[in-house]
Amino acid sequence: MGYQVVFSPIAEADLHEIIAYIADDNPEAATKLGAELIRLAFTLAEMPWRGGKFRRRSQLRRLVHGAYLIIYQIKESEQIIEVLRFWHGARRSPKL
Repeated sequence: MGYQVVFSPIAEADLHEIIAYIADDNPEAATKLGAELIRLAFTLAEMPWRGGKFRRRSQLRRLVHGAYLIIYQIKESEQIIEVLRFWHGARRSPKL
């Protein structure tokens, strides 16, 4: 049985911001990227441990999609994957 994937309010805001920024130039690409990031995040329900760990915050993991990171934590006892941030890799490290 898989984990439940939930997005933090900040992750939802990040996703909206990413989509809005790209939509200024290319609405179709923005919609496609948003859907890809969401789809990838939900694949964590079946394979939550596949993302790499952060060196300084080993309880956090990340999946990479192009230039974007999906930053998440696994709540093993609750069987929950909490997506904390969607982040462009060229930006400075996010506050976590």
